[in-house]
Amino acid sequence: MILITGASGFVGSELVKELVKRKKRVRCLLRKKKDINTEVVYGDLRDKKSIEDAVKGVDTVIHLGALILGSKEELIDVNIKGTKNLVNSVDKNTKFIFISSIYAGIENSAYGYTKRKGEEAVKAKLNNWVILRPSLIYGKNDFFITRIIRARVMPVIGNGRYKNQPVYIKDVVNAIIKVLEKDVKNKTYNIAGPHALSYNKMLDIISEEFKIRFLRIHIPFTLINFITKIYKTMFRNTKLPLEQIQNITNDKTADINMAAKDIGYSPISFRQGIRLMGE
Repeated sequence: MILITGASGFVGSELVKELVKRKKRVRCLLRKKKDINTEVVYGDLRDKKSIEDAVKGVDTVIHLGALILGSKEELIDVNIKGTKNLVNSVDKNTKFIFISSIYAGIENSAYGYTKRKGEEAVKAKLNNWVILRPSLIYGKNDFFITRIIRARVMPVIGNGRYKNQPVYIKDVVNAIIKVLEKDVKNKTYNIAGPHALSYNKMLDIISEEFKIRFLRIHIPFTLINFITKIYKTMFRNTKLPLEQIQNITNDKTADINMAAKDIGYSPISFRQGIRLMGE
């Protein structure tokens, strides 16, 4: 039996479909009622009782559940304490796949900090874990690229030369399934696209493939940084991801060679993924 947390999210819903298609026995931990073709336990990562119910009879856990937007306290509550609740409830030899983030390697990010601490909790308690660190995940109905496609006016912070390594949703799902199928454990893998692209190049590719033009308005990073610092001072409990806004101009690239070698990870290019979004 495979337990999936975060099953109603962008990656989780695609993963559940694929596992059901492959006739896998799946149980989902959900906070709210949803029409889903698997066994379901309703609960929350912060509720130890519901987690204990969810892990009964489970031999594999895929931990996708996380909070991305929220105050630092809320992020800690879900991403650190919630992960610890789950880790403490499973047998130490349970196969545990933790979906972390490339942000775990970024020091001054509250979200990254909580994902990094989640990783530490997994490593400290379990004997059979794999951590996947995806970069920016995109695909149909995603949070970021879909909004860019719909926009006609596109703010660009700074010079737009900072790099990311976006990864297509199905490549992330395939990576998780490969980890399920392969005899790998106690490894951390970066799950990113094959090429690092500047933000300007990403916009160029989207524009070319969807045959749309953006009015690009460049906003100086110093201005964004100044505004976010003031906002953070005035509204200390804001749910806006201010550290992530301030980190926009940092390169977010990753070496995927270990994932390619160990699990046969082979992602498609950003241009190919954008074409698939248009189909």
